[in-house]
Amino acid sequence: MSQSIFIQVGQCGNQIGWRFWDLALKEHAQVNPKGIYDEAMSSLFRNVDSKTGRDIDPISNLSINAPSTFIKQHKISDLRARCVLIDMEENVINQIKSSPQGFLFRDDQMIMSNSGSGNNWAVGYSEYGTAYHDTLLEAIRRQAETCDSLQSFILCHSIGGGTGSGLGSYLSTQLHDYYPTIYRFSTAIFPNCKDDDVITSPYNSLLSLNTLSESVDCVFPLDNKALTEICERITQKITKASNSYKDSTLKTKMTNNKEIDLLSLKVRETSVQHTIADSFFKQDINLQKNYPKEFKARPFDYMNNIVSQMLLNLTSSVRFPGDLNVDINEISMNLVPFPKLKYIISSLSPLFTISNNSISSSLRNIDQMFSDAFSKDNSLVKADIKNNKFLACALMLRGNVEISDVRRNIEKLKSQLDFIYWNQEGWKTGICSTPSLGQPYSLLALSNNCSVIDTFKDMRKNFIKLYKRKANVHHYTQYIDQDYFQNALNNVNNLIDEYTSLENAIPPSENEMNHWRKSILY
Repeated sequence: MSQSIFIQVGQCGNQIGWRFWDLALKEHAQVNPKGIYDEAMSSLFRNVDSKTGRDIDPISNLSINAPSTFIKQHKISDLRARCVLIDMEENVINQIKSSPQGFLFRDDQMIMSNSGSGNNWAVGYSEYGTAYHDTLLEAIRRQAETCDSLQSFILCHSIGGGTGSGLGSYLSTQLHDYYPTIYRFSTAIFPNCKDDDVITSPYNSLLSLNTLSESVDCVFPLDNKALTEICERITQKITKASNSYKDSTLKTKMTNNKEIDLLSLKVRETSVQHTIADSFFKQDINLQKNYPKEFKARPFDYMNNIVSQMLLNLTSSVRFPGDLNVDINEISMNLVPFPKLKYIISSLSPLFTISNNSISSSLRNIDQMFSDAFSKDNSLVKADIKNNKFLACALMLRGNVEISDVRRNIEKLKSQLDFIYWNQEGWKTGICSTPSLGQPYSLLALSNNCSVIDTFKDMRKNFIKLYKRKANVHHYTQYIDQDYFQNALNNVNNLIDEYTSLENAIPPSENEMNHWRKSILY
């Protein structure tokens, strides 16, 4: 079983990671109720003997008739996440340390300061990257040495702020230099280009893209705008459910001829909304009671939950067995036809459930799940992939799904989706038998699609608005040369041009093909 190391950088990356590790533990618990440290758990966690401090090896195949002493020796003792937490503001990491998941992280896995990067990519990249260079590499080395078969680094960060973008970019270059044979993936939170509260976000975003294009194998953009709209649709469903409850309560009160206390009714309605939301995102009520501060709902919690679900589906084949499992390194191999065109659009289906029985295992719902995965409403980037050209696509399924269901739906989708002419059969399929929490089946669609052009154009537009007036540039040139800005602009221009040329590509004529064959043969 191969292992992956998560590197969480900045406030956004650590908040997402906080939720990810909580859900990952719950997923393992549902298939491993005896608390045995097996290979599935070893992909993301270490098991440390609490007495000796040594790592306990995982069990590969646990026999039902295994002696009790053998099982006792391989019980979960002291779990540690294969993770490094980095932030130049210590608030979020301190919250993680005091949270129910805090036992997963030792002090040598946490790197933090108390001054922050001031939403400045150059500070994170140049100042903190240089100052913490040895500390960062030492923390990553310690995690890598505990792995028997290290397969990938998964970098979780934002590209709009200072630490996530700057220090995240610096780390990606160091991983490229020191671990060139290990796959590197970036889960990058893209800012909302039309409503962003960070003035320097356009600079940070393009400077990050320039570095990621050179140093990682695959980038999974996650758009704040798309995540916000998804959460708004979820909220509407929650409100509709609570309103129906309010109406029934109101009718009951009127029937009993009692005076209606509107304030009390409003409080009760709000309470119902929170109750639905809590069950909606599968939070443990007992943990909320024991840790009220850590589990108090925050504005971005629901967005972080969606990102965590995406990461859980992405790594499911590494963590659990399946009839048609896909190694995480196969994603890059199959979805990135050209080195720079590595930006993969993620779509989840189903996005949410209000109750455990809201999804039935009928054939119609499996087919609907495939259809929804290619809808722009389910995309984690503001993109309409159905009306743009595909370079390749991967379907990562979990749960009770047959290969015949997959083949039937792929055949149906072929007539609806536009694949580039030289890769008409560009599908990669993976099936993991272990479902997500509370769902019989789910689908993560990963698309290398030309619709990402629109996101790059919006980012370039905002960048040029600032840069043509050289606004705030002096804050950056204290740490980096101004050539970084022009290189970043050139990079995004090249990305737009390459994706545009593929979007407009047409099959060659027969004469052109004959000429090409002759050039190959002679």
